[in-house]
Amino acid sequence: MIVTTLDPRGEEIRRRRHDLPSSCSVADACATGDGGCVVVGTTDEWAKQADIFLVRLDSRGEVLWKSTFGGPSFEWVKNVISVPSGGFAIGATTVSRGAGKLDFYLLKVSDSGALEWEATYGAEGWEGQYESAPSVMLTRDGGFLLVGSTDSASLVGEKSVEVYAVKTDSGGKKLDEWVLGETDSPGAGPKPPNEMPGFDIGINAVEIEDGYILGGTRANFRPGVVLMRLSVTGQILWEVTHGHAHGDWNLPMLLLPAGKVLVGTGRWHDPSGNVDGYLLQVGPDGEVEWELRGAGAGIGRIVDLQETPDHGVLVLAHELGGEAGTLARLGPELPERRQP
Repeated sequence: MIVTTLDPRGEEIRRRRHDLPSSCSVADACATGDGGCVVVGTTDEWAKQADIFLVRLDSRGEVLWKSTFGGPSFEWVKNVISVPSGGFAIGATTVSRGAGKLDFYLLKVSDSGALEWEATYGAEGWEGQYESAPSVMLTRDGGFLLVGSTDSASLVGEKSVEVYAVKTDSGGKKLDEWVLGETDSPGAGPKPPNEMPGFDIGINAVEIEDGYILGGTRANFRPGVVLMRLSVTGQILWEVTHGHAHGDWNLPMLLLPAGKVLVGTGRWHDPSGNVDGYLLQVGPDGEVEWELRGAGAGIGRIVDLQETPDHGVLVLAHELGGEAGTLARLGPELPERRQP
């Protein structure tokens, strides 16, 4: 694992390398109040037994502590977030415990890396993201929202897979759950004749003043980034599809002023067959205000979006056609609209 510190201009200040077993896979990181960060991942994502690992680093990239969590089978992890009251929350999925074959798995960890509590959510089937884990976000009431998918018949009926979201309080107690299928919204576009029933996958979400905007995709070869606006009770208010990106399991979303949302993805397929990054800003009604393909030269799949103190945006992506990472900074004066 390589940890690199950059200055505001993107110049490297220092680099630290930490040895991890070759089978380990890093999934996400988040900043800590002391200028450091925590890094989360899976010990062996292809083994019959795999755990979640969490590493805390100081501002110089040195390891402060390491922790692992899991059970006798395997766990996959999606993301980690900092909790204002202290500690961290981890969004994952588990086979080791829960009600079904695979369940949503939410963990709360202290600032020192100790497990404070854990909870699972789901039914008899598979709950998570398709071949991944649910993402977790902090809600304004101090609770959490997990977003992924489910194929449990008791939840989706005859559909194959649907978006599945769980709302909890600050202690992980389930307050509500929503199974969100495709609507007849005009923005969703026509259905192809060979479409599989359902098969909608939730990937990420942001909280707005009176509800949530969920982002996802469809694994039935229908192109586009799917966005749903939900009320606080989980009612779908609108659903739209934008772009020509075919299902990416990362869909970073950044809430901007006035209820606008910045969305990044990858696997954009233009007429020449090239694959590039895709960045778009939507308004409160789901309409695209502007969009960029590539977000800069050579940028491929976008994996993270972060706002800068001057209201610009940092875009972290894979290098187009390569294994290296690319970091691009967009200024606060974002384009009114640019067609890809």
